[in-house]
Amino acid sequence: MSLTHHRRVRAFIGLVAALAAGAAVAVAQLSEGRPIVPAQRTTLVIFAVLLVIGELRTLKWMKLHDGGEITTSWAFAFSILLLPAPLLALFAMALASTVGDLSHRKPVERAVFNLSQTALSLACAALVMLGFGQLDALVEHDRLGPLWFAAAMAACAVMFLVNGLLTCIVLALHEGTKVTAMLRRGLFLNLVSDGALVSLAPVFVVVATRSVLLLPLVVGVAGLVHVNTRSALASEHEANHDALTELWNRRAFVNRTEAELSERDRARGCALVIIDLDGFKGINDRLGHQVGDRVLVEVGRRLREAQRPGQIVARLGGDEFAVLITDGAGADEVTRWTDAVRESIARPCTDAGFPVSLTASIGIAMWPEHGADSDVLFQAADLAMYGAKKTGNAVQMYRENGSANATGRIALLSDLEAAIAAGQLTVWYQPQIDLLTGDVVALEALVRWEHPRLGLVMPGDFMPLAEQTDLMDPLTRRVLDVALRDAARWRAAFPSVRVAVNASARNLHDLTFAKAVEQALLDHRVPATALELEITENTVISQPERTRAVLDALGAIGVRLSIDDFGTGYSSLASLRTLPVQAIKIDRSFVKDLADDADDQAIVRGIVDLAHNLGLETVAEGVENSRSIDLLIGFGCNIMQGFLVERPMPYAAAREWLARRESERLAGDLVYAPRRLPTRQRESR
Repeated sequence: MSLTHHRRVRAFIGLVAALAAGAAVAVAQLSEGRPIVPAQRTTLVIFAVLLVIGELRTLKWMKLHDGGEITTSWAFAFSILLLPAPLLALFAMALASTVGDLSHRKPVERAVFNLSQTALSLACAALVMLGFGQLDALVEHDRLGPLWFAAAMAACAVMFLVNGLLTCIVLALHEGTKVTAMLRRGLFLNLVSDGALVSLAPVFVVVATRSVLLLPLVVGVAGLVHVNTRSALASEHEANHDALTELWNRRAFVNRTEAELSERDRARGCALVIIDLDGFKGINDRLGHQVGDRVLVEVGRRLREAQRPGQIVARLGGDEFAVLITDGAGADEVTRWTDAVRESIARPCTDAGFPVSLTASIGIAMWPEHGADSDVLFQAADLAMYGAKKTGNAVQMYRENGSANATGRIALLSDLEAAIAAGQLTVWYQPQIDLLTGDVVALEALVRWEHPRLGLVMPGDFMPLAEQTDLMDPLTRRVLDVALRDAARWRAAFPSVRVAVNASARNLHDLTFAKAVEQALLDHRVPATALELEITENTVISQPERTRAVLDALGAIGVRLSIDDFGTGYSSLASLRTLPVQAIKIDRSFVKDLADDADDQAIVRGIVDLAHNLGLETVAEGVENSRSIDLLIGFGCNIMQGFLVERPMPYAAAREWLARRESERLAGDLVYAPRRLPTRQRESR
């Protein structure tokens, strides 16, 4: 928070404290001649205890680092007021607020403000009841007239409006945003929850004054409202927050940014910062997803530590984070803050006894200079982050580059959601050839995106983004649907050629995925044996129980399963031996230079031997020269795939290729004809 903002907050707190003191004096003067302690002393003590408990068990309602709170204490404070004991109500509320803040270790300024604003709000309610002359009516009269109801409703309304307005003003000053935005975000929920309890305060008073033995009913009602409110807030929290880091999620962050910019004074700029961890995929591949998740949690914790008032932190997905800075800081101040954040992230994360080093690329975009709306601002920050990653500069401010087609990952992800619904995703196919017979055994389905503005977008540009979001499930199901439709068409002429589709970790953690696959097979009248699902090694070790359940269900259907990119992850031999898989695909990084690299040859030979000993077939990806074929045959590899055979192609071209391949086979003109293997390899197969 800037010095100016801090002074404004302190001045406002001082004003609220002064008004609270004045209101308390006014209540004391108007209550002169009335006994301070009413006859219902036991009830008073019980209400006071419940009031303190309510302050100790508060619930966050604005879901911000310094947000407002929901509490049951207002109901019992208003009940004490109606006993009638206005001064004791003020004293009990002040005591409860102080005890609650001390127990939660809140800063002194925050505690002073809470004490002052609760006292002022309750004092205003007391003044309304005194002004109407109805403060004693509930206890002294059997019948209550319309005037009492009007007074009680007015008192409640004034109490909540004063409390909500004061809270939103101080939060707006604290964060550097508008009061109206704060009121819209939290006041309604506060009124609904606290208002429900306060409306029952007269009932609490009547029940308690009738018999103390009936007070458990009061406690029960208050507890039920509190539990229901907690449940509602928990659901809201899950919808708006990342489950791993507890930061805001992408959808909630984008919505908040849009709302903030639409209400913001252009004279007070703000900044959007996008942070992307460098080389995080390598951490997942080398150390596993569990370590990767712990690293992400630690990065989220460090960002919260660096968070200042007026900053909103989110995890956009994967290893990408974002911060919206609304305190009006200039470009130089924002850059200094991001430099400090980068240094904080760069501190090694100690996990399992060893340090994990991190670096980050950070892009900054200033509003409104670099974008008048949220979409343009996100794109600018994303491009700046890409520039930082490309040039090696850790922190980069957005600069115009004149490219009309430039697009950032956030914009691309937003387009992808619409593309799935609009059917812009197409499927291309790459053949897999049996090294022993020369037959085509499968076509691997590879997704392509026909973007209306960018043209053909390759999967490497959008699949890593989709894998970190809820878009992965509809994307996979779209590819599966198209692939099975095409497979049904080619199987009339080529019944032995199956289709291979990639499945992500999100799919294999979804217990409904197997049912969806089975239904898709039925819809397209394709047998399960004609479908192969490819999974990655690290998918197996992430949430192993759920993954195993899904794999078992797929295996029971009859779907062929294979492990993709084998050799780059961390499959344990024990899990590999027990998984219901039929093949492993050797990663292309070990195959593309196979003919010239002795280390790659040793690795591939070892993988093939391991697979055969476990009763699994092997598929070599990335075959690009005939010398590699000879080596693979010598190792006993079963199937090959790569540019030497054919590049990925659309369905129509793949269908023509299959027909041409079949003609060549019948004519004896196959380029890759069956070859006689050495005796050892032939026997092992």
